[in-house]
Amino acid sequence: MTLQSISYSSYRDYLKCPLLFFYRRIMFLKLPDDPIQLVLGKAFHSALEQMERDKKDPIKVFEKEFTKDKVKSVSVEKYAVEKEEAMRLLGFWRDNREMMLSLAGFSITEYEVPFKLKVDRDPLTGNRLNLPSINGFVDFVTDKGGIGDYKTSSKKYTQEMVDTSDQPTFYYLWHLLERGKLPTEFVYIVFRKNIKKAPIQILTTQRTMKQVSDLLADIQRVVMLINDGHYHQRHNENERFCDCYLYEEMLRV
Repeated sequence: MTLQSISYSSYRDYLKCPLLFFYRRIMFLKLPDDPIQLVLGKAFHSALEQMERDKKDPIKVFEKEFTKDKVKSVSVEKYAVEKEEAMRLLGFWRDNREMMLSLAGFSITEYEVPFKLKVDRDPLTGNRLNLPSINGFVDFVTDKGGIGDYKTSSKKYTQEMVDTSDQPTFYYLWHLLERGKLPTEFVYIVFRKNIKKAPIQILTTQRTMKQVSDLLADIQRVVMLINDGHYHQRHNENERFCDCYLYEEMLRV
C-alpha cells in the first residue's frame, strides 16, 4: 500500500505500536465505545475553541458535548467525576485567562487552524523526500508569532518534558511552510486535573531548523516502513497499556 496522509497522532501511534497503527489507520477499526479521555479531550478542546472564537461560556459548551451516551461503558460515577473536574478547570481558565496570558506576555489570535502540507524537500538540506500529505490542526497562534497546544493532564509538565517532545517540532513545520519562517516559540497550556491551587501551567519551548529536518527524516523512515507493510512489531512489552489489545479483543468476539 501507499500511505496517502500522516498526522502527528498517527505518526505517534506507529512509533508506540505498529499494530495499533494497523488497526486504527489501515483497517479503520472503531471501538464500540471511545475511551473517556478521548471523548473528554474533544469536548474540552471544543469548549476552549468556542470560548476564544465565539466568546461562548466554555462550561456550557462542554456540558452540551460531553454527554454520558458518548461513554456508555464508563460508570455514572466516573463520568460525573471527570465531568466535574473538567468544568472546574474550564471555569478557572475562563475567569483567569486574561491575567494569565498577560503574565505570559502574549495573546491568542487564531484558533484551531487546519493544515495539509505537501513536503517534497527537506527545507534544511534540500534533499528530496517521498512523503504523503502531512495533516493536522494547530490549537492556537499567538500575537508574538508563536503557536501552541492545549493539554489536559493528571501529571505536572516539566520544562524537560516540553523541550524533548517531538510535537512542537511537527507543528513548527507547518509554520515554516505556511508562514515562511519558524515560529518564535511553542506554547503548552496545560490543564492539570485534581490540582486546586494554580491548576494551569503555561510552558514554552523552541525548536531549530535542524530539529525540523531530523523529524522529517524520521517521518520518512516511518512512512517507508508503513508502505512496506511492517506492522508486526508490537509496543514495548514494558508498556503498561496500549489500546491495541482492545482491538484484538474486539476481533476475537
